[in-house]
Amino acid sequence: MKKDEMLRRFMGVVTSVLIAVLVFTLAFVVSSCDPRSGKKQELCAKHQNDSLYVVKTIDEVLNPTFKTVSEVCQYKERSAEEFYTDSLFIHMPNEVFINVATVVYNRDGILTKDAVIDEYIHGKSIYDNLRDKQLPKDTAYKRQTVDTIINGKHFQLVEKGETNVE
Repeated sequence: MKKDEMLRRFMGVVTSVLIAVLVFTLAFVVSSCDPRSGKKQELCAKHQNDSLYVVKTIDEVLNPTFKTVSEVCQYKERSAEEFYTDSLFIHMPNEVFINVATVVYNRDGILTKDAVIDEYIHGKSIYDNLRDKQLPKDTAYKRQTVDTIINGKHFQLVEKGETNVE
């Protein structure tokens, strides 16, 4: 009978150990973080860090800090030059812009703002003179009109006209 009693005690100890291992495993699974949620938290933290980095970078570009007065002066000169070139690009007459852009595209095969501005500055007198020499469409046919009202409707009647064709 001693053998049966030892066997029962052994089985009791094994059962107790298995139950304890099962309880610890269950407690570990329940209390531990989901590995996927950990990755999500890392991704969220990474995105927040990326966003902060982007905001800091943009702020540094828009509102730079300087260590010396000469750095500020150089920045001012660069800003004035960029403002000038942007102003040229924006205010260039359409006819001139099309001519310049066509030349740049034919030469380089690609259009960039800097390339268009550089070409215009390089040949400004040529492009401006081309613009003055081109005839607007309205001057190809000179006419004089008379305004009149017929049955309550406004009409423009051609009184005289001539073309530049010879």
